[in-house]
Amino acid sequence: MADTTIAAGATDVLVEHFYRELAAERVAGALRLLSSEPEARSLSRSAEAFERAAAALQHVLTLVPANEEIAERLADEAEALVLMAARFEQSADLARSNAATDG
Repeated sequence: MADTTIAAGATDVLVEHFYRELAAERVAGALRLLSSEPEARSLSRSAEAFERAAAALQHVLTLVPANEEIAERLADEAEALVLMAARFEQSADLARSNAATDG
């Protein structure tokens, strides 16, 4: 049986597949961009992306009525993204500090 999401029912699987492919292409583009940047900048931009993703999940919870299990899962995912953002920003600060002492 196909996965359904908050935005899609079982009849919308083909449309969802299209959007997944589109998202995968955007991810690949973002990865190319991040890979071409200096380490500190790349880590900082990644932290910002995690923060935006966490905000998006939290926002979805206010827009879409979801059962308790889905809402809890989304809240947990948002919390994990915030933690990742903090870790990436800390790594960016360390990379900037190392670059300053090396240079």
